[in-house]
Amino acid sequence: ILPSDWSSDVCSSDLPPAPGQAPADLCLQQCRAHLLAEIALLRPALICAMGELAARTLLATKEPVARLRGGRAHALKIGDGAMSALPVMVTYHPRFLLQQPLLKRAALEDLQAMQARLQRGGRR
Repeated sequence: ILPSDWSSDVCSSDLPPAPGQAPADLCLQQCRAHLLAEIALLRPALICAMGELAARTLLATKEPVARLRGGRAHALKIGDGAMSALPVMVTYHPRFLLQQPLLKRAALEDLQAMQARLQRGGRR
């Protein structure tokens, strides 16, 4: 479903904590600062946040994925100025989908919404 030429448009970061543990707040803050600096340099047309850890860390929110997903884009503020917000779209983490296979259709719809947004020009 996703085009193979996305390799030039996709940046991925994975912060795996120890099994069954969440990363420490200090670790998340430091990693978020580094990730935001990378995002500011890359200025991607769209950011896909997969799972609660990614979504909550990027968007600085406590909202669950179920409320953040669904084809809606959220603004990630990067610096100041007219182009300071980048769209973030949220979906379920693949590991979560292995545990909840009935949500795979919802995740597919999220990915299709991301693909449609990119085909329309990304930042709209």
